[in-house]
Amino acid sequence: MSPTTLGRYVAARSPVHDLAPEAKLLAAGALMGAVFLADRAHEYPLLAGALGLIWLSARLGARAGAQALAAVGVLVAVSFTLQVLFTPGAPLAQLGPLTLSRQGLFNGLTLSYRLAMLSAIAGLIGMTTPSGALAEGLTRLLAPLRPLGVPVRRHPERRPGVLRVPPPLPAPGAAHHGGQGVMRGVVAGGGGRVL
Repeated sequence: MSPTTLGRYVAARSPVHDLAPEAKLLAAGALMGAVFLADRAHEYPLLAGALGLIWLSARLGARAGAQALAAVGVLVAVSFTLQVLFTPGAPLAQLGPLTLSRQGLFNGLTLSYRLAMLSAIAGLIGMTTPSGALAEGLTRLLAPLRPLGVPVRRHPERRPGVLRVPPPLPAPGAAHHGGQGVMRGVVAGGGGRVL
């Protein structure tokens, strides 16, 4: 799996894969809310540990987890550096015109943690649920708000043969036969999913 496939559905048998898309969306929203509400040092490792257990139960592997974090590595590094160097506060060190402050270090670490957690949560949802199922799940979650004027799109009927997408990636550790078989199956009409 390459970083370009982050968030692409990975077929596997796991308790997380078997959950309804609505349940995953609600759980992800709750976990993301907890990530932003956490403000004590002991809460950060607890939330990261909970996400780690969920990731393990999804059977995606450590490599996929590392790629989820690497996908936002540059953003995390730049955000951390800007927070550390430009947040005012009690100075820890002086780097020419730039001051490294205690508050800047705290803000940089907190922001980095939050970005990494959000990336892992988003990657987990995408890797355990096909995109069409996520869209339909979101539509079902929001449907009760339609009478209140919230615009909720209805999914158009699916017509066979209009769009073919390659099958999902194999589960980590499964045999991989290269991309040629996937393309050959899609072109010949024998493989892939029909949307």
